[in-house]
Amino acid sequence: MTCPHVRSRRQDPLLFRRHDSLLPRCRFLLALATAATLGAVAAVAPAVYALSPAAAGRGAATAVAPAVEGAPAASLPHAQEESPEQIVDAFHAAIARGDGDAALALLDPQVVIFESGGAEMSRQEYASHHLGGDMRFSQAVERKLVARDSGGSGDVAWVLSRSETHGTFGEREIHARGTETMILRRTDAGWRIVHIHWSSGRMPNR
Repeated sequence: MTCPHVRSRRQDPLLFRRHDSLLPRCRFLLALATAATLGAVAAVAPAVYALSPAAAGRGAATAVAPAVEGAPAASLPHAQEESPEQIVDAFHAAIARGDGDAALALLDPQVVIFESGGAEMSRQEYASHHLGGDMRFSQAVERKLVARDSGGSGDVAWVLSRSETHGTFGEREIHARGTETMILRRTDAGWRIVHIHWSSGRMPNR
């Protein structure tokens, strides 16, 4: 999530060294994110997903390796699984209480996170880079959800959220509004987040 204390990720050399090998997955996620923004995922997601590398040879949803030892990986009946919106809320709740393991367990191992012009290309990269900063920031401020839209088709879903964040981080007064796109895929362990796009800016007249 965007927080004012994190440095620009444009300076991260890992992004440039790994860019070429990850272009197919980025194109897939960007296509889904664009469709979600236009409110058209329900119509195009199955076709886009069928072209992704992850879909090759899949006859059923593939279980995501849990980030925490002992995390449940058993198949869940659809009637019992948490909804995509609940997974998004659970991710934010885990970040806000400083529970990194719980937050990572809700991310697909190959999650792609876009923020402030930079990118983190896996769950492991996010864990070793900005997870700690995101937790410290979220524990210091209060985030309020102001609007949400969601939808999807089959094993792909999207959740669009707008929020306001207020508080003090270090010696800085924070008054920001943010937008968030999350794309999720249903797995044998339930819905998991495969893409996040965060953006934020200072609220006017603050």
